[in-house]
Amino acid sequence: MSHKLGICIPYRNRKEHVERLIPHLTKYLTEKGIDHKFYVGHQIDDKLFNRGSMKNIAAHYAFEDGCDYIAWHDVDMLAEDKDELICDYSYPEENPMHIATKLSKYNYGLGYDQYFGGVVLFTKEQAEKTNGSPMIIGIGGKKMTIYFGDVILKIIRQVQFINHMKTNLLLISMEKML
Repeated sequence: MSHKLGICIPYRNRKEHVERLIPHLTKYLTEKGIDHKFYVGHQIDDKLFNRGSMKNIAAHYAFEDGCDYIAWHDVDMLAEDKDELICDYSYPEENPMHIATKLSKYNYGLGYDQYFGGVVLFTKEQAEKTNGSPMIIGIGGKKMTIYFGDVILKIIRQVQFINHMKTNLLLISMEKML
C-alpha cells in the first residue's frame, strides 16, 4: 500500500527556518521515495504562540487532503543521515515514532530523557486516538508512554539523527479554523 505523509509545521515569525526546511526536506523525502505534502499552521496574531493548536490545525488539513500519516515537525529541525543511521520518515505501522532523538545541538544525544518533540510520526488512527497534540508526557527512554487525556500510546524512539538548524506548501492561518 502506498502512503502519503503530511508534514505539519507549527509556525510563526521564523521565515528563514521555513524557507530552509521545506526545500531541504522536499529533497530528502523525494530521494527516499516518500510521497509528502507540507501543511504549515501559521499563527498570525500577537498572542502567546499556541504551538499545539497550530500542529492540530495543520494535521486536520493533512488528513482532510488524503494523508494517512503525519509528522508533527518543528520548523528548526533538518533531517540528516549520519554514518550508517538514517532519519526514517516511513509509515509508523504499530506505534507513533519519535524520530528527533539525536540532536546536533546536544552533540547527537537526546539532551534529556523526557524530551518529546522535534519530529514525531503518527498514523491517522493514532492521531485520532490522541485527540490532538500531547499535553502530558510520561517517562523518557527508548520507549515512552504519552498520556492524551484518557488515551495512552506507546511511543517508539528511533536512533536516527536530526540536525538542529541554527538559523508544494500549504499555509493555514488560525483564523480559518475559528
